[in-house]
Amino acid sequence: MEKPEAFSIHHVTAETDDSDLRWTVDTEEDLALVRALYAQLGLGKTFVPYREVVAAVRAHPELAAINDHIPQKNWQDRRVA
Repeated sequence: MEKPEAFSIHHVTAETDDSDLRWTVDTEEDLALVRALYAQLGLGKTFVPYREVVAAVRAHPELAAINDHIPQKNWQDRRVA
């Protein structure tokens, strides 16, 4: 069941444009990427700065490939039930 009211939308501003990478968890592929990042970077055990996460994805293009075929939704077009 979808409950969009249970979530909030936040925007991150960075020095570089990383919009070619998909930073959301809307699909099974998105979740697979997050799980791979947690495993590779030990994210469940330690804090890793955003830039280091991006650097890891850039260094390992197979990570970005996990969900790069999923079309990005426009956050402004979110569905209201």
